[in-house]
Amino acid sequence: MKKVFFTIKIVFLLFVIPSVSSAQVEIDTITPGNNLYLIWEADTYTPPFLPNLKPLISSGSRVKIIAYPSLFDQNSQSIPANSLNYTWQYNGRNLPEYSGLGQNLFILDSVSRRDRIVVTVEHNESGVRLTESLTLPISNVRLNTYLVEPLSGPQTDSLLSNTTIVTRPDIELLTTPLYTPLVTLNENSTLRWSVNGVVSNGQRVRFAPSTDSGDVRAEVVYSPPLERAIEQRYQIQFR
Repeated sequence: MKKVFFTIKIVFLLFVIPSVSSAQVEIDTITPGNNLYLIWEADTYTPPFLPNLKPLISSGSRVKIIAYPSLFDQNSQSIPANSLNYTWQYNGRNLPEYSGLGQNLFILDSVSRRDRIVVTVEHNESGVRLTESLTLPISNVRLNTYLVEPLSGPQTDSLLSNTTIVTRPDIELLTTPLYTPLVTLNENSTLRWSVNGVVSNGQRVRFAPSTDSGDVRAEVVYSPPLERAIEQRYQIQFR
């Protein structure tokens, strides 16, 4: 028998893994930032059938300004808002009647153009002090008029056009002085309708076509405080 010989080569691979030495990791302490926010709330009119409409500031309206501080001491501990001293200024004039410990509310009874509010909050123990200012944004009063349907109410999806065609025997209109000060909303003398010369006061007016013509001229005038009168005219065509 013939003998066969095999040569087997064995190779050893040596992997050298470098050692990892331990390292000291330093984590910096994050100190929360100090912030001061001024939030306003206007007492102006928005109709209940427009629930998502936010009241805006208009001339003559009453406004509440609330200071919301977020302050921390040297130990990163939150400072309670009622332990802060508040100093309020209105158009450069100090307001001691609104200033003091925990006094984070300022009420302006009647807004004029370009009113500027400044508040400074200070924590006596830690020495933390922060100042914030706000120039009140003024919006003009808007007069919106809607057609009122007998069953569904005001048609808020669109404003009444200057010329409107009506196919029923009478019509009801509703006008809303958006953003007018609430203190003057119930003064009917400031909101006046004139339908073919017949004058009535209030937000709503209901009328039928005149006997001699199928067209009716309706006019509504609103006189907001500190502002020029707003006037809108409509031509109602009965068919």
